[in-house]
Amino acid sequence: MLAVTVSVLASTGCTLSHPDAPTTTPPPALPSRPRDVPVDNFDPCSALDQQSRSLLGIGMPSMNPSRADDTPGSRRCSWRANSSTAYISYSVETSARAGAGPALQTPGASSTVVAGFPAVRTRNPYAPRGSQCIFVIDVADTQALVVTYFINNGGSDSTDEQACQKARTAAEFAMQTLIRQAGG
Repeated sequence: MLAVTVSVLASTGCTLSHPDAPTTTPPPALPSRPRDVPVDNFDPCSALDQQSRSLLGIGMPSMNPSRADDTPGSRRCSWRANSSTAYISYSVETSARAGAGPALQTPGASSTVVAGFPAVRTRNPYAPRGSQCIFVIDVADTQALVVTYFINNGGSDSTDEQACQKARTAAEFAMQTLIRQAGG
């Protein structure tokens, strides 16, 4: 009888497995990059030129490039928007620690494309809805350009889509600068 059961299961594509056996699903993969554009020597404060800052409604960088973490090549620059009713900021960070792939593990993250490069759209899961959006753009092996938009106006009626549209615009500008500085 056991031989018949195994034969039936095998012929129907079923397998025998232990109910407590762990199941592993490989993390989703990003599409291939069109080329590598390393961020090793990229100054994140140069990411948004005068015209881009004007379109985003922000001024000069509010801080000089700072080390984003202890990894060489990881730097961050931030800008504040000129607003009297809300705290609005944009930041551009170079990450030499990992590409964009690990960001897909964040709850609610989704794969997208920015300036022709694979990217992950995500947010800090602890931030209020509509207050933040992050694009992690895969630019080279173990390297990413991270662009964040943040708004805090104490009761914002901003949606995730609105926040992400602003972050996407800044990410497109930053990638155009990175590509241009890398030689086209």
